[in-house]
Amino acid sequence: MGYSASGNGPGGDLFSAIANGTYDTSIKGSVDAWAKAGYTTLVYRPGWEFNGNWYPWSVQNSTQLTNFIQAFQHMYTVLHNEAKADGVNLYVEWNPNTGGNQAGGTSTWMDWWPGSSYVDIVAIDSYGYPVNAGANVSDAGSSTDYSIIQSINFANTEGMLWSLTETGGDNSDNFITDLGSVLKNNPVQYNSFVGLWNTTQGGGVEWSAGSEASAYYTTFVTDNP
Repeated sequence: MGYSASGNGPGGDLFSAIANGTYDTSIKGSVDAWAKAGYTTLVYRPGWEFNGNWYPWSVQNSTQLTNFIQAFQHMYTVLHNEAKADGVNLYVEWNPNTGGNQAGGTSTWMDWWPGSSYVDIVAIDSYGYPVNAGANVSDAGSSTDYSIIQSINFANTEGMLWSLTETGGDNSDNFITDLGSVLKNNPVQYNSFVGLWNTTQGGGVEWSAGSEASAYYTTFVTDNP
């Protein structure tokens, strides 16, 4: 689940409120509700795609970045303490979007890192990028451009689980086949998962229609990476 606590307005004020404990009751209640419903393993990704510009929690300057990290660290602690009290397993994802900081600023993607003590899964979301920008999934990118390859390598370096939490074809057979090749040739050291989003939102990223379905079946079923 992607827990945002976005009801208190955008940016730094929201992050400060989370870090100061304003949302602790709500955060704990969320864990309690899932535990009472019988779920034994929970995955939270606070402020997912925080380096984008399409959510209220987008990080837009250095002050907000500092507050975001403090909020993330606080949520990690509260979530794990409540999960322990409820007797359930819980993982916290650090989940940027692929690419650079689209909300403004020039920070490198490592500037967003809250520290290995506050992350369980290194994650990334990618819908067709960078293939839809004329590059390959295997391209490493730059210090300001968070890529799938960088994400995998970073998870391995940190000794953490890895997740491609959201991905879609973006009307690109090439992205699907390229992604499969990258996953096959760049193994993750620890257990991982890929979340295939089958949706037409944002211009068509279905994986179950037309040539994309064929490319998906060949890449992820016949030639399972």
